[in-house]
Amino acid sequence: MRHLRITSTRMALRVREDMDPNNYLQFDIIRDYPPHSMSLEVWRALCRRWNTPGWLNKSKSGSRNRRSDDINGKSLRHTGGSMGYAERRARMKRKMNEEPNFKQIFLETHLTEECKQKLRDGDIDIYNLEELKFCSKRAKKVYVSYLYYLSIFCCCS
Repeated sequence: MRHLRITSTRMALRVREDMDPNNYLQFDIIRDYPPHSMSLEVWRALCRRWNTPGWLNKSKSGSRNRRSDDINGKSLRHTGGSMGYAERRARMKRKMNEEPNFKQIFLETHLTEECKQKLRDGDIDIYNLEELKFCSKRAKKVYVSYLYYLSIFCCCS
């Protein structure tokens, strides 16, 4: 939806001069300049929704989270792309000829690409926490906690 706000802002800039060209949250102004793919009524309803304190706080929080760094200084969080959990599980099931467990899916979506390849090639073990390279400190912490939980409560892997 951000691209729609940018489009609307650019349309408004062509007509108005009293706007910040880099601020795409000027809803009181852009509400009158709907993108070509949307009706004026729908666009105004979206602008009203976006111009609420709740949405603006959520937007700021999301922007802050996307700018935060992981252990490698990158803002990347998941390495599985935009594919949903169900599709990821289904593809892994077809590839492995068996149902993947939570641990396998978690590693597939939270390890660096290089580390995933080493894991697939059998060069590293899923329990070798020194060699497993996660996309964030939080992902590693979750995985360690999961392994601990399994060792305490399930006595299996």
